[in-house]
Amino acid sequence: MVVTYQLASRLYPRIGPRRVVIGAILGGAIVTLLFLRIDLGADLWWIRGLMFLRAVTMGFVMLAIQAAIYTCIKPSDTGRATSLFSTNRQVAGSLGVALLATVPVDRTTTHVRAAVQGVTDQTAIQAATAQATLHAFHDAFFIAAALYLLGFAFAFFIHDEDAAPSMRRRSAPADQVAAAPTAEVLVAGQSG
Repeated sequence: MVVTYQLASRLYPRIGPRRVVIGAILGGAIVTLLFLRIDLGADLWWIRGLMFLRAVTMGFVMLAIQAAIYTCIKPSDTGRATSLFSTNRQVAGSLGVALLATVPVDRTTTHVRAAVQGVTDQTAIQAATAQATLHAFHDAFFIAAALYLLGFAFAFFIHDEDAAPSMRRRSAPADQVAAAPTAEVLVAGQSG
């Protein structure tokens, strides 16, 4: 996400938060759906690459949402806004983790029960259990992709006009230009 913030902070002022969020969420959904292509013999570097791409998409989403949210907040309300945003993010993240942890556990039980029914050979049971567990993880990634698509739908409610102040490049007097951070850094700094 650190690498993404540098690119996202340059892209954000040019195309606005709505397009950044829509593109990143759609990209995240596509990457998540690629997890459905993983099988038991998948290369770990393929999995690491997909995880890296998911983090990249989330970096774009987080920067754009945070910059857009904090644009219209008065300095006196920044503390409360930050608390509300952080609480919302933590609760939503916890619910998402709980859901996506429950799905594989529940679906593994269902898939394993169906896969080993009538099988008596121990090797066949182990192979069926491994395949059933993989199917359960595919179910969880399918649910995750559906959540991305729900976020994609909500992203259309973002209005670039509301975040216009955060999209303008800030100018500084000539003597402060060398010492002052760039507009991209200032936008990225709003996320922390």
